[in-house]
Amino acid sequence: MTSKPSRRAGSVGAAEADEVVRAFSTLAVDSAADWFSCFGEARVTTSLVKLDARPRCFVYRFALRDGTSRRDVVLKIRHSVETLRRAERFGDRPELTPQRTMSDRDAAGCELTGLQQIARAVDGADPERFGVLRALAWLDGPAGIVMEYVAEPTLRELLVGRWRRALVRRTTPVDEDQTWSALGEWLRRFHAADPGQALPSRMTRRHEVVDFVQRSREFLLRAGAEPGPVHRLAGTVAERAEHVFPDELPSAAGHGDYTGQNVFVGSRGRITVFDPLPMWRVCVHEDLARLTMGVRLLGPEVMTHGRLLGEGRCDRWEARLLEAYAGSGQPPADELHLYQSVLLMDRWGELVGKLPARGQARQVARRVRRRVGSGWFEEQAERLSSLLH
Repeated sequence: MTSKPSRRAGSVGAAEADEVVRAFSTLAVDSAADWFSCFGEARVTTSLVKLDARPRCFVYRFALRDGTSRRDVVLKIRHSVETLRRAERFGDRPELTPQRTMSDRDAAGCELTGLQQIARAVDGADPERFGVLRALAWLDGPAGIVMEYVAEPTLRELLVGRWRRALVRRTTPVDEDQTWSALGEWLRRFHAADPGQALPSRMTRRHEVVDFVQRSREFLLRAGAEPGPVHRLAGTVAERAEHVFPDELPSAAGHGDYTGQNVFVGSRGRITVFDPLPMWRVCVHEDLARLTMGVRLLGPEVMTHGRLLGEGRCDRWEARLLEAYAGSGQPPADELHLYQSVLLMDRWGELVGKLPARGQARQVARRVRRRVGSGWFEEQAERLSSLLH
């Protein structure tokens, strides 16, 4: 039995959403007792709680009930609806991650493989330190993954909460330094779980890194970025890469989007990483840079020119991350700064190269972010150029 869904995602047609709800309901009625021990002989009913249309996926949240107990689950279905993504102003913007070419079904399968890889990576670790998002089932038509619902804030939500002055309800405060140490150890485990030899390689050689930065420099200048910081950063990366990176970079299966929005943080500091898409064998420093540069380029951090978090705090978190990732080895600080430069130029290109989303308010917000944000990107370029000299 399924209650009438309420939808918040106008981009999903009623017929398509109803088909998904019916397919999920059939699966859940037969499988709920296997997913959760609280369900017994009583018939389980399902209801759609929420439906979000995101740039690359539709996310359904369902409630399962048997009259006594309730458990929520998430159904994630990949899509390729172009209208849900911002269009490009230029057709030749260099992109660190190429546009996905695999089918939506294959992408969903890749994510399922990534969740299984995460489970292997943290197997035997302290469950109070590392959580695992359980993949409960595969929905065959349309292809999607049924997962547990996690009622915890993401790392991004915690950081942005400083800007909104909204306190997340917690019984005990989270040790932020410890969280970053856990993020470093988690990534070390994840990379060790799969060296990525069976995957296609992307930018795993030094000359490919330098070439991407040079192409990004040309694009940014053509798109109107301030020349000085762009030239200095690109030149510094080209010079330092010869001394810091070997010809063949240390590589493994990448998470695909190791960012603060894809990490749940529990009340006692446990982290649960999700949303993997290990499509490529990449340089291991890419995941490290994507997480750290993503924090420095959070919207409120950009708009306040670093006053949200502060450079000292970000530096301390990065040090914790690198120490934990290195284990008994030398923390790869220069390597991180080089790859942060790559991530910065990639995101900079996106800032100046993407058209605003539809809607007047969003277009105005995008123009303001672009104008104000350009100064912060220039500051970050100067910071990295100085660190790498």
